[in-house]
Amino acid sequence: MLVASAALSHAQGTVNLGTAGSFGALAPAGVSNTGDTEINGDVGTTGTSVTGFPPGLYTGTLAVANEVAKQAQADSTAAFKQGQGLPPTQRFGALASLAGLTLRPGIYSFDSAVTLDGMLTLSGDGLYVIQIGSSLTTGSGSMVNLRDQADPCSVYWIVKSAATIGTTSAFAGNILAGTDITLNTAAEVQGGLYAGSAIVLDSDMINS
Repeated sequence: MLVASAALSHAQGTVNLGTAGSFGALAPAGVSNTGDTEINGDVGTTGTSVTGFPPGLYTGTLAVANEVAKQAQADSTAAFKQGQGLPPTQRFGALASLAGLTLRPGIYSFDSAVTLDGMLTLSGDGLYVIQIGSSLTTGSGSMVNLRDQADPCSVYWIVKSAATIGTTSAFAGNILAGTDITLNTAAEVQGGLYAGSAIVLDSDMINS
């Protein structure tokens, strides 16, 4: 097991979702759902396409091509750029797998595509920013394990391209992707989904 510890001062910044923070799923090209997805939060798009609700459910409001959606999308885009611009406290370079890692609060950068087949542990109270230079893909049944007061609300995945969360994965943190976000069947995310393009869901659970 590799344990990575990166000291992080408040001066190094944070990621501010602004009005996007109340959204469980926000995407300019639309949100599509199949099955009994449950979203604890708002659903929105600056486009016109939100499909599959019902049977999908959300606890908040639906914002489609209105000023609320436009402001939230602007805030989400700003947060994505903010997260990209934070100076890393630790660089993993070309490391491609997250499985078996234990990370302490900090800003971590990966140069290219990253996968998770197994368990990643986030340990300790504080800000986590994971900057991924290409795509993020998790395998079926993979897990992000939070311990020692790690809070999913303080975890930000800054993914340059697409994020795909595998079937029955248990994922933690807010996902901000440059393109699409796809949750395969029965995935669970503790955090919000903020796509640069579209979001695709299938009988998932999202607690933003």
